[in-house]
Amino acid sequence: MAGTETEHRRSVSRVVGRLGLLLLAVVLVLACDPQPTVSVGHTVVDSAGVTIVESTTPRWPEGAEWIITADPEVVIGEVEGDERYLLDEVHGIRRFPDGRIAILDLGSSLVRVYDPEGRHLFDVGGPGEGPSEFSRPQHLELVGDTIVVYEYSPPTLTWFDSEGGFLGSTRVNRPDAARIVSPRAFALDGPDAVFVTGIPLPTPGQWEPSRREPMAIWRLGSGQAEPDSIAEVRTEEQEIVGSRDGNAIVRDVLFGATSHVAAAADRIYLASSEVYSIQVLNRHGVLTRIVRRRVARKEAGPDHIRRYVEQMVAAGAGDPENLEPWIAMLAGGPVAEVMPAYRLMLVDASGNLWVEDWDDVGVRQGGYSVFDPDGVWLGRVTMPPGLPWTRGLKPTMEIGEDYILGTWTTDFGVEQVRLYRIDKG
Repeated sequence: MAGTETEHRRSVSRVVGRLGLLLLAVVLVLACDPQPTVSVGHTVVDSAGVTIVESTTPRWPEGAEWIITADPEVVIGEVEGDERYLLDEVHGIRRFPDGRIAILDLGSSLVRVYDPEGRHLFDVGGPGEGPSEFSRPQHLELVGDTIVVYEYSPPTLTWFDSEGGFLGSTRVNRPDAARIVSPRAFALDGPDAVFVTGIPLPTPGQWEPSRREPMAIWRLGSGQAEPDSIAEVRTEEQEIVGSRDGNAIVRDVLFGATSHVAAAADRIYLASSEVYSIQVLNRHGVLTRIVRRRVARKEAGPDHIRRYVEQMVAAGAGDPENLEPWIAMLAGGPVAEVMPAYRLMLVDASGNLWVEDWDDVGVRQGGYSVFDPDGVWLGRVTMPPGLPWTRGLKPTMEIGEDYILGTWTTDFGVEQVRLYRIDKG
């Protein structure tokens, strides 16, 4: 009996030793705290106060995925006729608590408001320099049922009540050393501050053959509040392909890496597309979490360049007769070795992060991987076809508790704002 008990203890010791080596291997791979929490489909590790969540499989069981309804519940946008339904460069969409829909239409410099069925009610704003007019509106937000419009130049927040009455405007301080671009991410942080993105002004003569310009995330306040750069990412991957009159000629790297930003009132998401690793910062710019998902990236080759041009032409972005010259031009320019890991990010009303998966050569829309507020991968959602190219890498879309409100393009190139319901099972 003593010998049997000794062998049993040795067996247990060997098993424990193997488990210890396995856990050590996980630690070495993740380079994190030696006590990860392993759950089905994901691992959570705490490293120096930063939570790292890495997912391998979705949490939603098969058959319990969220489904977008096949037909839209509301459609706004016509080919011709009443100008109130002719949309021209939608730059923002929001849904009121009572179901009304507000659309920031850049072409008319108006915020058009519609009832829950899509019937026009009233407009606010309009082109001009007056206190309730817009010169370059860039973003639309709702604070409760109060309409807020952010303007690019001069940087201004303009406020209207739920019936379109002008409440006032607030100038926000722009950093002198940067040019604020159309915001890739936007979120109100209090009544008179805003998160936007900006690119520092370049220094003449300082160019690198391959570069990604730094892009800051700014917190802009009003009054005496100084602009605060709370984080930094990098812009699209570019290469110098020539010069003219002392100025560099720059071309974007086809399939090259770029940074993505998404913002909510209490957090900011930052990521660069060459790796599926998303940083989560608090409102002060402090890193609190890293969200990861294991994704196999595909190598880029000549066949991808051809497919890219063919799909662009099919989408109406090029002349079919210029197909071969376009392919040759791209093949002779800078091309990334591998495809990006993903394309876009945005945050829904529940704090879930939606990340658009990279599809083939990046022309067609991909499905969206959804991560809960803690960074765990829930699963994928397939969008209705027709989402257009996004402007400034910022999706013109709002995702509520049970709906998706976005800009879709018809086969005839007509912009439409549509509301689809989300069936969460």
